[in-house]
Amino acid sequence: MLRTLFSLLTVVALTTPLVGIVGCDADEEVMEVETQQGETEIERDSETGALQVDD
Repeated sequence: MLRTLFSLLTVVALTTPLVGIVGCDADEEVMEVETQQGETEIERDSETGALQVDD
């Protein structure tokens, strides 16, 4: 049982960085504004150049 747990943890540890690399957005943060009412981010898609505003 201990060997199975170790194998599972090893697989998770080795595959987690791959998921982060493959699943990343192609967005570039242009501006981030923080106010008392909240936070607004403006991002640009590096492939299309489209801007997106997240409140």
